[in-house]
Amino acid sequence: MKVTTYFAVLFCTCLIIVGCNDRFSPVGSDFLTDTIGVFTVSTDSAALFKKTTTYHRKISTTTLFNNGVLYIGKSGDIEAFSLIRMINIPDTLSQLNASDIVSATLKLEPLRYTFGDSIANMLQFSVVKVNKLWRPTATLDTITQEYFDSKQLASFSGTIPLKDSVAAIAMDFDKDILVDWFKLRKLSGNDSAIYGIALRPQSGSTLIRSFSTGLVGNTQRKSSTIEVVYRRDNSALDTVILRSGYDASFLSAPIPQTDDIVLQGGLPLVTELVCDFSSLPPNVAIQRADLVLTFDPSRSLFGNKGTDSILTATYVDSTRNNLLGTTFGIRTKGTNTFTYPLVSGFVEAGYRGKNKAGTLLLQVYDRIARTDRYMFYGINHPDKSKRPKMTIIYSTRP
Repeated sequence: MKVTTYFAVLFCTCLIIVGCNDRFSPVGSDFLTDTIGVFTVSTDSAALFKKTTTYHRKISTTTLFNNGVLYIGKSGDIEAFSLIRMINIPDTLSQLNASDIVSATLKLEPLRYTFGDSIANMLQFSVVKVNKLWRPTATLDTITQEYFDSKQLASFSGTIPLKDSVAAIAMDFDKDILVDWFKLRKLSGNDSAIYGIALRPQSGSTLIRSFSTGLVGNTQRKSSTIEVVYRRDNSALDTVILRSGYDASFLSAPIPQTDDIVLQGGLPLVTELVCDFSSLPPNVAIQRADLVLTFDPSRSLFGNKGTDSILTATYVDSTRNNLLGTTFGIRTKGTNTFTYPLVSGFVEAGYRGKNKAGTLLLQVYDRIARTDRYMFYGINHPDKSKRPKMTIIYSTRP
């Protein structure tokens, strides 16, 4: 019995040893055994990149509309203004005159995030009436100068403490426009003809400041208000608080004149990376692919949250009826490289496409709560070691 047990243990041990010695190499261990060859191609040996194009992505303000953040201010050539519409203007105050209003105060709720010169920490902006109806689908191009009235309703010039919790900033607000709103609300029966106010940065600003505003699904979040103290017919004082319900921010900046890859939130600035997969042999299977970008912190611009460690990229997958594919780039800790480890779907889609090419739309991950600008070395940078690099592992089949 002991002998039988001994040989059984010995037999199992031999199987384990043989199994350990018979493993695939790290490259081949993940691949199917019906391949007859596994090969690697990269930008070191093939022209996989054709060109890059950086531009303002002209999307609606859905990304910056009622998302919890308002931006106001100016930093260098980057500017941010916001539009606000109040949603609870009463129809019972149409009898008021400006002399009946004791005080009117516009209040904004600062958030911690700032972008720009936070040492000087100077924010200056004016508040004017919006003359035309604007919609949640508005873009920077559609909000033209004719939307803004010339009369100043309120203004702010000063510093706001850079703390996690800060008291609201308050400004005296024009009484005449409130009288107009109250009468118009009674006359029209709703607030659709009241287009709200615009908060526009002035040249003295050194930074862009974020403020809390309404967020879909979050009724507890602080938002902008106008507090109106007025005198009733019996001379008693009463207060009504108008709350913002439609809030949108618009950021503008010239496109940097560079061949490098530029990504920025808020605007947003994105870069298209056009790839060419015609150098791959016919009828291969894409097993793995990754993209590495090298970050240049000296030319990048960040707010007071530091550097985000995640980027994103999207592409049209023609192999799946043009569905949108998404992949993420992760910063390697302690380095200036961001790696997209899972772009094989993008490569496969491009390789199977009509022109054996594909376009990867590179963008920041957080396009709402941050306006940071990332600069990455471009595909034609003189130092080849800093250029974007793509590596593709593919296999041939019997």
